[in-house]
Amino acid sequence: MRLPNPYLDDAAQIGCIACLLDGNEGTPAELHHPRAKAGMGERGDDEEIIPLCPSHHRTGQGGVIAVHRNTEAFRAKYGEDWLLSSITRNLVMRLRRNTIGRARA
Repeated sequence: MRLPNPYLDDAAQIGCIACLLDGNEGTPAELHHPRAKAGMGERGDDEEIIPLCPSHHRTGQGGVIAVHRNTEAFRAKYGEDWLLSSITRNLVMRLRRNTIGRARA
């Protein structure tokens, strides 16, 4: 059982990074755990997650490139995992700066 992690909640709140890069802000996201630093069948670090909508994460619905269906094409279009994780961290920091002292839903 994993303990609650506020970082994961904040990252999901940002929405899909790929949609954001495509100019579609606020698409609901699930969290992709890159496996570059993990063993076979293991998840990567929570701090390395990338928020992606189901289409960009796994289904490819609507003709988008899904990271689990075509990793090379996804990375060629949107960037390497480390870059997308870095963008996510920066957006989470911005979100937290903008919500300090305010009630968050």
